[in-house]
Amino acid sequence: MKQFEKLATGKMSLIWGIIFISMMVFLRTGFATYAHAGTNGNPMLEMLLIYSPQDIFDLLDAYGPEGRAFYIRTILLFDFIIPLIYSFFFTVCTIWIMKKLSMKSTWKTLAFILGIIQCLSDWIENIFLLIVTANYPNQLKFLVNLASVSTLLKAALTIFFLVIIVIGLTFLLLKNAVRKGR
Repeated sequence: MKQFEKLATGKMSLIWGIIFISMMVFLRTGFATYAHAGTNGNPMLEMLLIYSPQDIFDLLDAYGPEGRAFYIRTILLFDFIIPLIYSFFFTVCTIWIMKKLSMKSTWKTLAFILGIIQCLSDWIENIFLLIVTANYPNQLKFLVNLASVSTLLKAALTIFFLVIIVIGLTFLLLKNAVRKGR
């Protein structure tokens, strides 16, 4: 944790923020068109926030064999790296803000642990959806349900980090404004 805390600087937050935003622009523009075509015009499974086993099986059916093969190749290529990038950004930025606000190390440790959980929950979601896709037309409902829980955990932690970052940056701006006003 101490080594990670040393990485949590304003410069690193900015660099990883740029990497994160660039990744999001790429995913929402060029890659989205590519993925849309590869899955026969259907959304990628891990882009869904709330889903049931039937929702997933309907999408896998709509993908067709080529779409399912495309999804498996794509998830193996992108969905290992993407969670690392955004979890690292959120964690570095949050810990940097906490350092600037002189927060106790307990809070920084919690942010570090939550960043790891965020990344792991995305990987677990991806692994379960990969197994479900590879085994289709066998319907592994239990794994879809576990993937859905992982999806919600990942989303909740993403929202948590975004809220903490916005609130933390607001406090930093106010702190600096008060200091300059003296």
